Amino acid sequence: MLIMTQSKTGLVNTNQVIRVFAAGGDVMAEDRNGAMTLLGSYAKAERCVEIVAEIAAKYASYIRVAGGPSLTVNAYVQPLMFEPPKLYQMPEEVAQDE
Repeated sequence: MLIMTQSKTGLVNTNQVIRVFAAGGDVMAEDRNGAMTLLGSYAKAERCVEIVAEIAAKYASYIRVAGGPSLTVNAYVQPLMFEPPKLYQMPEEVAQDE
């Protein structure tokens, strides 16, 4: 899966990342070499936690087909499960009314 940074200036390949985490008001990614990449900055730490959860849900999503008789031809469709190509785009910061 790829994660586009909030600034839209970079893509991070999760195959090279060992963790994505909330650090105060920032969402960070750490790669296998220990280098840190800022994915996005937000006014509230709680929003960062929500975004990390969204990334996890997107990464874990699959498409499943139960299988069974085909409705269009006289054949049986085998059950299958696959992972579609994925891109998570970091949300923009939304101005908070105070």
